[in-house]
Amino acid sequence: MFNKNKWKEPIYKQDVIGVIVNGLLAAILGGILGGSLDYLLGIVWNFPISFSVLILVFFIIWRVRKGFYSFHILYPVLALVFLVIGIFVVEYTVVAIGYIQMGYYQIHLILITPLFWEQFLMTPIYELRLGIMYGSAKDIILGILDVIFYIWAFWYTYRMVKGRN
Repeated sequence: MFNKNKWKEPIYKQDVIGVIVNGLLAAILGGILGGSLDYLLGIVWNFPISFSVLILVFFIIWRVRKGFYSFHILYPVLALVFLVIGIFVVEYTVVAIGYIQMGYYQIHLILITPLFWEQFLMTPIYELRLGIMYGSAKDIILGILDVIFYIWAFWYTYRMVKGRN
């Protein structure tokens, strides 16, 4: 990734536009789908394991690989940016569905609450932090698995978009 020669290769405008459009589409749609699934599993059925990152990873890999004809090292890096955007959309969707369930329909106000930003920035270690705060072995184990899963998601996204190039 950090080889200077790979960054000096030519970038084609149509490929970059295709990757950006496909990646944003995958991040937004996968984030909405993953956020609604997280809300359903986590809040409604009390199942703490999140499948949204798995959905995001495969959506983003699938769409970004369809977005270019000529590979450039920029595309896997952009895929990681789209993964972060997708995680943001997942968190926003979960909180927005919760607000709508409570009867608050001004969901644009979610972005100014510090609790939302803390939850978004602490997403991979949220369960681990809860386990440490309350001394729950189950939450600590789930938190460690969540951190490992997020690390795997970023590595796998980069690796699969990069392919064999």
